[in-house]
Amino acid sequence: MSKISVNEIVRRQTKDSPYSYFAGSWSAVLEIIEQHFHLALPGYRDGVVLIPVPPHGFYSSVVTLQEGDEFAGVYKPRQPGETPRRQIWVKRPKSPAKSVQIVLYRHDVLVENDEQSSDAEWEIVSINASTDENAAGDVVPKTVGTLLANHFQDSGGTATGWTLEQLEKELRISYFYWKDKANAQE
Repeated sequence: MSKISVNEIVRRQTKDSPYSYFAGSWSAVLEIIEQHFHLALPGYRDGVVLIPVPPHGFYSSVVTLQEGDEFAGVYKPRQPGETPRRQIWVKRPKSPAKSVQIVLYRHDVLVENDEQSSDAEWEIVSINASTDENAAGDVVPKTVGTLLANHFQDSGGTATGWTLEQLEKELRISYFYWKDKANAQE
């Protein structure tokens, strides 16, 4: 059993997507994670960790909105087997990241919803890149939609086990972060 592999969900994070991405290979990302795994921070639940890594080669899709920005979107599943979701982005280029965290889910957490792509102990599920230099804590909070999909265990959502008070706290953080931001895609 390998220690870390690439989950299919993160493979959608490319230059041409509305998500943050790495401009190199997945094998290079795995090497970077191996080198920085000792810096792992706890994620939103047991079995989820955040690995802060140097930002070189990473690009952030998160931009601060400006009046008059144009949006595009699509209604489709994030990956095969999931129900469709609204996916909306602002029409802008991505920027070089100043801080990055790689989100890893442990195998047993992925198995809960049959979302594992391998038998590895950990799988990369997200590249969270930001143009903010704060490398501590969550670089980019989950969107309100992602928080709700997770909490209510909607298709593709991973259970949080949160109380209503914990959910409200996370929703407040998400709302105030994302109210003037969006993912960018040209």
